Amino acid sequence: MMGFCGLVDARDCGGGVKIIGYGVLALLFGGMTSLAPAQKRAAASPGLAELEKMTSRFAPIPLRVDTSRLSPGDRQALVKLLEASRILDEVFLEQLWNGNVALYAQLQKDRTPLGKARQHYFWLNKGPWSSIDQNKAFLPGVPPHKPLGANFYPPDMTKQDFEGWIAGLPEKDQEQAKSFFTVIRWKDAGAGGHGQLEAIPYSEAYKDNLRRAAGLLKEAAELTQRLAEAISPVASRCVLVQRLLRE
Repeated sequence: MMGFCGLVDARDCGGGVKIIGYGVLALLFGGMTSLAPAQKRAAASPGLAELEKMTSRFAPIPLRVDTSRLSPGDRQALVKLLEASRILDEVFLEQLWNGNVALYAQLQKDRTPLGKARQHYFWLNKGPWSSIDQNKAFLPGVPPHKPLGANFYPPDMTKQDFEGWIAGLPEKDQEQAKSFFTVIRWKDAGAGGHGQLEAIPYSEAYKDNLRRAAGLLKEAAELTQRLAEAISPVASRCVLVQRLLRE
């Protein structure tokens, strides 16, 4: 269920090294009393100048294509494909972190220079963690590092919860639970605690967005199909003429 698992890697070990460093300093100065506050203190979020510097490390690459040779139907179909791809961006945002979609909507409302810079860098990383800085957070109010399980698992699920649940499943259901195309969720979670875990296929978990994307793909196919049907009689005559000439 790690659909975009290539983006959920590179676990940061720097935090452990920093804690050890603080511990050694505390021991040298006669105690560990300052260690706990240091661990709780969150790093300050980058300001506008620092965010712009971080963004400048990405090189914009314009992708241009000449569509003048495409038929009108193909050009219309291309627009539909682009619209469908933007819907899949929404799916990916949801897969990365359960707070991603709401956070991005909030960022879009901030029209200050800092707000725009945050929104831009968020979109580059598709989340509030900088992928080329050991997945550290650059926005306030989010986990300090990208969650290891992204949003493919419940954020409060432990490894023991998962392994215990998997062990009690039939072999076929175990394969489904470990599939690259399912997400794991709590089932029937009540006020008093969690219910059982369950594996949900992508087709169900993201069905609304996938239906929208599928509808656009169907429209694109129909646009190109109408073109193919229009030129089919002409093409058939051309093939016949070519055969007669060869004979």
